[in-house]
Amino acid sequence: MKKISLPIMLTMLFVQAYAQSPNALYINSIGKVAIGDPDSIKADLHIYRPNASFLLDASDYGSPYIYLNRDATTTAGLKVQYFGNTYAKVANTWTGSTLADTTNPNRGGIYFAARNTDRMILTGSGKLGIGKGITTGTGADTVAADLHIFKPDASFILDASNYGSPSIYLKRNEDHNTGLKIHYFGNTYARIANTWDGTGASLPNQGGMFLATRDTNRITITGLLGYVGIGTTCPDEMLTVNGNIKCVSLIQTVDVPDCPDYVFEKDYKLMPLKDVDLYVNKYKHLPDIPSAEEMSKNGINSKELELALLRKVEELTLYVIELNKTIENLKSEKVKKDNQK
Repeated sequence: MKKISLPIMLTMLFVQAYAQSPNALYINSIGKVAIGDPDSIKADLHIYRPNASFLLDASDYGSPYIYLNRDATTTAGLKVQYFGNTYAKVANTWTGSTLADTTNPNRGGIYFAARNTDRMILTGSGKLGIGKGITTGTGADTVAADLHIFKPDASFILDASNYGSPSIYLKRNEDHNTGLKIHYFGNTYARIANTWDGTGASLPNQGGMFLATRDTNRITITGLLGYVGIGTTCPDEMLTVNGNIKCVSLIQTVDVPDCPDYVFEKDYKLMPLKDVDLYVNKYKHLPDIPSAEEMSKNGINSKELELALLRKVEELTLYVIELNKTIENLKSEKVKKDNQK
């Protein structure tokens, strides 16, 4: 079979196409090809017609592709390929092995532009940057994370369909179901959790959570007991505050047996004032009230102290009642003596 050269084949195609539609196929003097309008050639192949299309139809279930290559001696370029019924791939095939470049981390990546402005980049190292100006590769515009959104009022939305429960999961190891999970349970509640169960933990804070501002830990939730610390990273009670607390009111729960109303029961043994006097002179504080040294060393349990002070107020009331009875008796005796004169 006789081989036909490319120019002859194109000429044959032109003749056939011209017979059906004048100017359907045109080759100019420098080898550029136009389909549709010979006066509009702006590229080596220019298709100019309404709803213009270009089709590569690989036979026998092949893998058609388009390759934009700067140098025929290399395999570096932009490759758009379809792997039949499996997947499609858009790739920058440059491996970076032929040209060392340490100044532009975006080299070897792919830019995506809208209105002739770069809007998104997949860098050579696999990081994805979204936003105008993020593709420069220098300074603050460099893609600084695996996903970097760089724009005023940047936002990120996970919109679960069918009333689902969207979540964001930060994990260190794909083989373990542990990490930081931010989860929203539709119209019910939101949850921020350290999902590690503490297996093998040696410190109480392990498995816990820190909330920080200005890169300083402000609130701590320990992993072992769930203690909450404000202004401290080592809370030793359910709530530990290293600082002042201001509130409109504070309600403390008190069990009935702890309330000192038992002072007014008939069988309550009230310490005689004489013994109180001896105790105060010796210890320099009221009985059943911590001393200044004890308060300084151990702190103050406000609930216990308030109940103890209430007990002292009630005891003081009994002392006053007794003193008032004594005064009334003295008055009564004086009146009797005066009447006998």
